[in-house]
Amino acid sequence: MQSAKKQKEALLNHLIHLFGADHVEIERNFDWMDPGVNFLSNPDYFKIITSLAGYRNHNGFIKRYSPRCDFYVPSQKLILEYDERQHFTNLRKMALECYPDDVLLSYSKDKWIEHCISIQAVDNDPPYRDEQRAWYDSIRDITAARNGYVLIRIKDGDFDWTSPESKSCLINVLKSGGIPI
Repeated sequence: MQSAKKQKEALLNHLIHLFGADHVEIERNFDWMDPGVNFLSNPDYFKIITSLAGYRNHNGFIKRYSPRCDFYVPSQKLILEYDERQHFTNLRKMALECYPDDVLLSYSKDKWIEHCISIQAVDNDPPYRDEQRAWYDSIRDITAARNGYVLIRIKDGDFDWTSPESKSCLINVLKSGGIPI
């Protein structure tokens, strides 16, 4: 299979073909994705922050920051994230387990937890990098859902997006996320 970079390029090309070059943005951030200055008073994030910060006693990841999203299709209110190996850590599993029950996700949280258990990636540069990545992924997931956006996550290696059948596979993924094609 091609590298993650090539896979993301292929996904981008499919999105452009489906929605038009002027209707697909990459590395987009949103003001509304900044959960605010006082994270600890926000019930959507309190349990996540305390769980992540308490695991290895790192809190350098708790910053006011609006994380970028891999792909964004404004006309569909669609955010698509391509998760490579480093997203599947024990800390990401912990964060997912702390999500509020009423958050509507457009991917299988249980499947992502299973991937975290089986992959157990580690990235300690900086020392709080795993906490930070889990935190940013949580911000994306929760704030997208709270603001009426569909956020679909695709795991690197689950499918070859450069293959001939990849466009129809992407259409199925989008449809399963509620995106009309």
